[in-house]
Amino acid sequence: MPIGSLRFLNLIHLLSLKDYLTACSLWSSAFPNLHLKLQLKLKLKTNPVCSRYSRKNKKAKVGKKEISIPAEPQPVIRPTDRASILRAGSFELEVAELRWGLIPSWAKDPKIGLQCINARSETVAEKPAFRDSFVRRRCLVPADSFFEWETQGRRKIPWRFERPDQEPFCMAGLWDRWNSPDGPLETFTILTCEPNQLVGSVHSRMPVLLSPDQAEAWLYGGGSSFLLPAPDDFLLKLPAEPELPKDGLFAAL
Repeated sequence: MPIGSLRFLNLIHLLSLKDYLTACSLWSSAFPNLHLKLQLKLKLKTNPVCSRYSRKNKKAKVGKKEISIPAEPQPVIRPTDRASILRAGSFELEVAELRWGLIPSWAKDPKIGLQCINARSETVAEKPAFRDSFVRRRCLVPADSFFEWETQGRRKIPWRFERPDQEPFCMAGLWDRWNSPDGPLETFTILTCEPNQLVGSVHSRMPVLLSPDQAEAWLYGGGSSFLLPAPDDFLLKLPAEPELPKDGLFAAL
């Protein structure tokens, strides 16, 4: 991909929406292979969501159990990356590597997954993309921080939210299996809710964060009452700039 187009993808979030749409039109003509990535950027720009998190710890706590995660730590996880999730197996909890961006089993086009990196907790039981997974395929997404961006004029300031003790936590999630031409593809989404006061100073949504006991209840079909913002003292807000890569938002498709 030309260097100019890479620079464009990395800086596009600084534009106003009007200037953004004009730039997309011009650059899509010049570089047709950018069309999909421009569409993805637009979805993020018009539907702000929780779009990056990290997992540096190789353990997660569910109920009274400490679960080992075999995959290597991931300092920054982005949509379309593969990441570790926990789900109920036949006899015990199972750790699996799924792609972030839920593709419903009935989908005809896998691009729907890029619209389904998050599910709103207020409507998750009703939306066609999520309602079956809400009943049958819940999961936990282990993490130790998540990132949100604060808009200051044309600047986007990244912040990292983590526990004061830096302990890992689990986010509520759903998963599904889509039969692709190359075989089954398992994907997941992260549930979001209204933000608490701390996260609300930066963003209009936050992921649903679960305590170990809540995580266990969520996995086994309960816990809908847990789909609420975490208490303000559950998290710290820290500058995140050194943590974030310079290669744009989305991993290779």
